[in-house]
Amino acid sequence: MLLFGLFLSNSAQAADVFWEGMYRLRGQYFDSLSLSDSNPDAEGASNLLTHRLRLQPNWRISPKLSLHTQFDILPLQSFGGSALFYPAPTQTIPLFPDSTQSSTALNVTRLWGEYRSKYGLLKMGRVPLHWGSGMVFNAGNGAWDEFGNTVDRIQFTAQVQNLYVLGGIESYAENQVNLGDDTWGLAGALYYAKSKTQLGLYLNYRQQGPAETRLGMLTADLYGGIDSGDLKAELELAVHYGNGDLDGGYDDISVLAFGAATKLGLSMNKLNLGIDAGFAQGDSTPNDQSINTFQFNRDYNLSLMMFEEPMPVLRNDFVTQEGEERDLSAVRTGYSISNAIYLRPNIGYNIRKNLRGSLSLLTAWTAALPEDEDDNFYGIEVDAHLTWTPTPKFTLESSLGLFNPGNYYSSYSDFGGGFDRYALAAQLMSTINF
Repeated sequence: MLLFGLFLSNSAQAADVFWEGMYRLRGQYFDSLSLSDSNPDAEGASNLLTHRLRLQPNWRISPKLSLHTQFDILPLQSFGGSALFYPAPTQTIPLFPDSTQSSTALNVTRLWGEYRSKYGLLKMGRVPLHWGSGMVFNAGNGAWDEFGNTVDRIQFTAQVQNLYVLGGIESYAENQVNLGDDTWGLAGALYYAKSKTQLGLYLNYRQQGPAETRLGMLTADLYGGIDSGDLKAELELAVHYGNGDLDGGYDDISVLAFGAATKLGLSMNKLNLGIDAGFAQGDSTPNDQSINTFQFNRDYNLSLMMFEEPMPVLRNDFVTQEGEERDLSAVRTGYSISNAIYLRPNIGYNIRKNLRGSLSLLTAWTAALPEDEDDNFYGIEVDAHLTWTPTPKFTLESSLGLFNPGNYYSSYSDFGGGFDRYALAAQLMSTINF
């Protein structure tokens, strides 16, 4: 009630309030992310139904001053998740829980102010962070997205015709106030944009820890894109470089990792053709002091299973709390693209004005392997999607996927092995945008 009181109070009425947001309901079915019938701990089929409401009210206080917020209500909550039991006086055992109660029903994820002057735009607060295609920095505002980058920052952007210059200082962790042990960063960007062309360089430096055990890392991210209507192309190249010490006695650590992603799309009347390709550097000696593995953002989505869900997972028979149903000890790939070379051709067709079908094929190999391994093929995944948009604000999408694991999984013999079975995925997702 306090939240809505803020929107309806007299003071709030002094500013114009503009509402944006999205409600997402998603059901998922997998059979099986264990990639095995023979492993004694294979989990078998699994399913999950989640929903989330994202509210983004924006206050326009004056033509130059505005306030922006983001609330996530029931963020990624499963139906019946975080349920509470209320025992009835006439029953000694509570038979059914109350699934409408949750300890994480509301998250204030972003809050920032903007002031626009004749010199440029000033942003201050907890802001979304996005650059280029979202390969490294991704705000996570899409229907498929789960995470999103957010940072506490003071930022100024100046514009000279089609050229934008950005500078900012940011804080990631405020530790003890009387010690120099905070995690902070600096950001800068040079960006050129016209109606059909974009080109920019984003630099981000992060540092953590006191002077005697300090870790610093620079990320340089170059992005270019062309959109001529029928033809769309984009390319993003990024590198992480740094050195320092980590907690736990890991001293003299060096970081050097490279990643790249490109997309090409062609529209021909009702037919759409495209191809995606990318590279995320791996590390052939993962246990030394040199970190060379590059990881894409977790919201850079390519498929239903590969680099989207952890595989292979095992069943955990000793669950003590929610979220421990799976044993991740045998997992070889997780929620993001890492140590990979991939190729993803795709085709789409507009069946009707509001009905679209698409098909994609994702193939991937490892970028590097330890010296004692030589099986580098992740496998092949085929995904089919059917999207119905009866109104511009409502979308219903159904998806089916088939993943055939390669020898990178099937030759892995730890934790019982046997990870050579195909996996099926089905997803039904509805979104309401406003």
